[in-house]
Amino acid sequence: MRATSKETRRRILEAAAELFYSQGFRNVGIAAICSKAAVTKPTLYHYFGSKNALIAAYLEERNEAIFAILTKTAEGAEGSIADKVAALFEQVARAAPNGAWKGCPFLRAAAEFVADEDHPARHIASAHKKGFEKWLTGFLAMHKVTQSAILARQITVLLDGAVTHAYLHRDPAYPQACGAAAHTLTQASLDK
Repeated sequence: MRATSKETRRRILEAAAELFYSQGFRNVGIAAICSKAAVTKPTLYHYFGSKNALIAAYLEERNEAIFAILTKTAEGAEGSIADKVAALFEQVARAAPNGAWKGCPFLRAAAEFVADEDHPARHIASAHKKGFEKWLTGFLAMHKVTQSAILARQITVLLDGAVTHAYLHRDPAYPQACGAAAHTLTQASLDK
């Protein structure tokens, strides 16, 4: 039975996602993706005109998935708004010891393509981070947090630092420490 166009595209994207996340963008060649997806190079290029287009499609998909996880975590956490913010960091702390967890694909993409400011990965990574910061600003404002925009920026930077150190050291103490700082900052914004 022949796969549909949608199934073939999905299989290529899933193969690329697994390889990009586990090995990095530059380390993975088109041949490896084709082999894992069981497609030919012309088939891959039919669905994704270039490796950069495939990288962009992967990151766009991860953007939606990661954004959904972050918002669900914060919105679903029990307690005060400070507790809801701290829950984001607890999620990172739980992931830290898992050897399969490779941190944030957007930070990794930005780092891998640091020399190419026009690479689509850089633009998508920036948009993801700005999008989360914008959502967090609204979420904090909805919970009556003063100066929600600057606090959202501070929390976003703390969260990126927590992810980076959790991945580098495989130690949940780093995101827990950042979470405590974010909790304190958020609580202080309510006390004003």
